[in-house]
Amino acid sequence: MKVRHSQPWRRSQGVGCRRLRAVALGLAFAVPLACQTQTAAPVPPTAPAASAETSPSVLEPQATQIAAIPGAQVQRESDRVVVFFAGDELFESGTATVTSAASPRLRDFAQVIRSTPDVRLAVRGYTDAQGSESFNLTLSEDRADAVRKYLVGEGIEPGHISAAGFGPQFPVASNDTPEGRRMNRRIEIELRPVPAASAGLQSGAPESR
Repeated sequence: MKVRHSQPWRRSQGVGCRRLRAVALGLAFAVPLACQTQTAAPVPPTAPAASAETSPSVLEPQATQIAAIPGAQVQRESDRVVVFFAGDELFESGTATVTSAASPRLRDFAQVIRSTPDVRLAVRGYTDAQGSESFNLTLSEDRADAVRKYLVGEGIEPGHISAAGFGPQFPVASNDTPEGRRMNRRIEIELRPVPAASAGLQSGAPESR
């Protein structure tokens, strides 16, 4: 009678293959699950575009007139209009002094607003990220206030316009390039009709766009 000897190496090889297949199967399920848990990187806001329109605005006549002012970029939305002026076109470098070249632009803007008494304004100043944050914050506040005072001097009711500065917060472009920094040095003037203005302009803080 022949005695059959077991072959343990074959049994261990079979177990090892089964384990490898199990590991591979686990990885096949784990990889798509890991991909599903990843979140997309936040997308920075885009720079304002001239006459960028997201929906018909109740202030369309005013937006059209303001868009004709040199240097003014207009963003239209259903309940408001936001006007952008480059800071370099309104002020002396590093100061809140309105330039002589800026005066006609602000004067024309005020003329449009005077014909629309049921509008409230919020002026917001911004800077690039160069220099200290405290200096930039103060500069942005002073520039916003300078625009507010100029418009009041042109006949805008003082109680109808607010001003606030935000320094380098809420950039619309990268601060790593000269062009990006130029775009971030800006003045925004938000226009809202009176019903929407009572809630939206009290804090002066910009809404996300």
